[in-house]
Amino acid sequence: MIQNVEMVKRNISFESHSNYVLVGLRRAGKSYLLYQRAQEMIALGHLPEEILYFNFEDDRLENLQLSDLDAIKQAYEEMYGHQPIFMLDEIQIIDGWEKFARRLADQKYRVYITGSNAKMLSSEISTTLGGRYMVQPVFPFSFQEYLTAQHFSLPAQWEYLQNSDLKRAFLEYFHIGGLPELVIVDNQFKREWLGNLYNKIYFGDLITRYGIRNPLAMKTLIRKLSESVKQPQSYNRLANLVSTVAGKVKQETIVDYLRYIKDTCLIFSIENICAKLQDRISNQKYYFIDNGFLSLFLFDPETSLLENLVAIHLHEKYGEDLFYYHDNVEVDFCLFEHQCAFQVSYSIKDAATRERELGALDEHKNRFKKLAVTDVLTRINNRHGFEEQVRQYLKKYPEASCVAAQFDIDDFKFINDVYGHESGDRALQILAESMRKSFPEHAVLGRKGGDEFCIFLDNCTGEEVRKKLEQFTKKKRSFWYEGEKVTYTISLGYAEYPLQGKNYSQLMRCADAALYEVKLDGKNGCLQYREGIGLEIRKQLGFALKDVSENLPGAFLIYKADKENDEILFANREMVRFTGCRTMAELQEYTKGSFRNLIEEEEREQVEESIWQQIGEGHSNDYVHFHLKKADGTSLRVLDHGRIVENGRYGRVFYVLMVDWNSTKRHYRDAF
Repeated sequence: MIQNVEMVKRNISFESHSNYVLVGLRRAGKSYLLYQRAQEMIALGHLPEEILYFNFEDDRLENLQLSDLDAIKQAYEEMYGHQPIFMLDEIQIIDGWEKFARRLADQKYRVYITGSNAKMLSSEISTTLGGRYMVQPVFPFSFQEYLTAQHFSLPAQWEYLQNSDLKRAFLEYFHIGGLPELVIVDNQFKREWLGNLYNKIYFGDLITRYGIRNPLAMKTLIRKLSESVKQPQSYNRLANLVSTVAGKVKQETIVDYLRYIKDTCLIFSIENICAKLQDRISNQKYYFIDNGFLSLFLFDPETSLLENLVAIHLHEKYGEDLFYYHDNVEVDFCLFEHQCAFQVSYSIKDAATRERELGALDEHKNRFKKLAVTDVLTRINNRHGFEEQVRQYLKKYPEASCVAAQFDIDDFKFINDVYGHESGDRALQILAESMRKSFPEHAVLGRKGGDEFCIFLDNCTGEEVRKKLEQFTKKKRSFWYEGEKVTYTISLGYAEYPLQGKNYSQLMRCADAALYEVKLDGKNGCLQYREGIGLEIRKQLGFALKDVSENLPGAFLIYKADKENDEILFANREMVRFTGCRTMAELQEYTKGSFRNLIEEEEREQVEESIWQQIGEGHSNDYVHFHLKKADGTSLRVLDHGRIVENGRYGRVFYVLMVDWNSTKRHYRDAF
């Protein structure tokens, strides 16, 4: 019984009304964290029978399919007559698990999920789950948790005591790591246990799962990462190192292999906070998620183990805020947002070592002031840095002509929603890099926030920079997503000082007004401010797609314009109501994601033939009426007005507006 399981209580708390995805390395304690949460809920008054726990690594569930999950849910509810609290362990084994998880959340079930794949941390999964789950990384034991598991209590003022037992415990943790199950393994077998677990991850989670055709290359890469855990490693260098042992290995293969290793939660990486975009991505420092794995590969490991242990602690506490700093001097760890930095040295008894380590921190402190006005993601000025430089210039040269431009990425929310926030960040970084390449060094470049950017060009007029700004606006930009090249555009407005703006605030408002004139005119344009453009024009764009679609006087639907695959992509609230469903997830399940399943079967062939005949005759619009098949078995007669359009992500799609035939006929009698 779960309530009788003995465990070390982890320092992780759960919000009582939220659903969770717990992600971490194999054997990091995710299952026991589920048990901990179950015990907490039982202590709060829930019955043990309310908790439905499934371990998908159980060999008796080996051939379980996505469709079986709903059968399990229904069987439980038939047995107990109430909604279960789902605890689904290692669910990533089931293809398409996120659809089931999203539906459970939509139906107001309480759900806890675990998985051993870092993809479950990604923005793509977060987007798929629609913000319905909180993601909680699970790490191996900290040293404090390790001591608790060993029933070791720290005495008062232990820092000042000579405690041989404490030292012995730390050395064991330092070399063997903090995987919870190691606590009960005899010392003589701990290294063997670690080796067996590593082999399971290597052969099962890497070689087999990803179909690695050159296992020696993967093995060599992991070893090289362990040997160079303190130094940044570029893709090119790693490719050359691996090629000397495992035959010619392309850089692209190394990139894939690193992603696979990260996805198993075996390693994590940090970027150089002061590097250019390309170097930040391709020249990172790599650390192992647990010292025990690192010690398997090293003969004289103390210096590497110490830095790796510090990296684990900082990564667990600060996540993506953690960087390293390397610009002539090197600082091991930098937390810019938290205004602190760390050097790790196994010994500073040597005077030269001490001077080098402390000198780097002093140099970093001096450069920290510049970082305070720098946008961390794009490495250009943040809002404060941009405004400060431009105001200083205008104060110093009040009569000089100059130009300020404001611009943003067209449909940036769509990029984040469809491709994920990582792709959105990539688009922002690429845009910032193109700013550096397109404008002179003395230009002031800034990111105001989100996808909004600005440029200040001194000693020029609007007419003199018009062509350059137009070329910059029309420049092609793209990022890669799952092998697909995704192109995006920008819109830009600019204004001239002092002709159109007499001070900084007025100048930027004029540029902003010109930008939104471009937006109203179709986007991906460049326009200088002129008299007559209202400074309040932005309010015309205050209607988000969701606001409009949800409040249309009719049902709105988007589906693929493909005779073989008419997948439903979007439905507004009224469309969901038309079908008798409660949520989009229910509609998708009821229709099996297909538009044709909304049409009564005896009308289906005729309606589809009519739609495609109208499109085949050269029309972009189609007009049909049919009986819409509702989830409760009844039907609703509807008028369907569709338009076929080209979409950058899905190709040809239909935008469809439906209205209730009988209701329309009743209100427009004279027209019928």
